[in-house]
Amino acid sequence: MNVDTIKNGLVIDHIRAGCGWRIFKWLGLEGAPFTAALIMNVPSQKTGKKDIIKVDNIIDIDFSVLG
Repeated sequence: MNVDTIKNGLVIDHIRAGCGWRIFKWLGLEGAPFTAALIMNVPSQKTGKKDIIKVDNIIDIDFSVLG
């Protein structure tokens, strides 16, 4: 699987496997008018598996939901 490079946006990496969907929804990305990708169960050397969120846009994010 190949997800294109983000040109002007952000990547949230190292999300515990299975928690990505919850964060995706908290950030309000499920109805976004721009490209937003949730990649689940990505192989990780440290944790075995992880989730990743990629957003191809500059958005105002409440980072406290990630804390």
